[in-house]
Amino acid sequence: MLDLPEDPPAAAVADVLRTHHTARVRAAWGSGKTILAADTAHQIAPDGTALVLIPDEDHLVPTVHAWRRCARTGETAILTRGRQRHLESHTGIRQISTARELAALVADTRGPLTVFTTYRNKPALQAAHREHGLQAWDILIAHLDLSDKAPWADLYKPALWPARHL
Repeated sequence: MLDLPEDPPAAAVADVLRTHHTARVRAAWGSGKTILAADTAHQIAPDGTALVLIPDEDHLVPTVHAWRRCARTGETAILTRGRQRHLESHTGIRQISTARELAALVADTRGPLTVFTTYRNKPALQAAHREHGLQAWDILIAHLDLSDKAPWADLYKPALWPARHL
């Protein structure tokens, strides 16, 4: 039988993020990184804001559904570059497409809010901070695609991405 640590992995990651700006988790495909990320967000910011960046739109909806099955509650939104027909049919998931809409949503939401988007939407995210006064995220989680480091390389720059990072 496998002996697991008393503290779940999310608690360990949350402990690191309480004292450090960034934590990085590396694990094999299918090992539960998405669940770990959702659980960590719940521990770090149970009533706050979480930004989740995903490499491509193919993984957006499955990631949203995985997070919703975990401990993360509250508002859920997807930032896209235009209205995606397949996203509109999912109940309880708001779809936004501009920096202004994003900033307004965050400002108007009380309680937990999780925003999912792809790396393609980084300009809109940065515009929301720069032009519309979007405050720092309580946690930023980047699902990295190691085959292409360019889209996420600047995510570790706090001046561009104000948040705790996982």
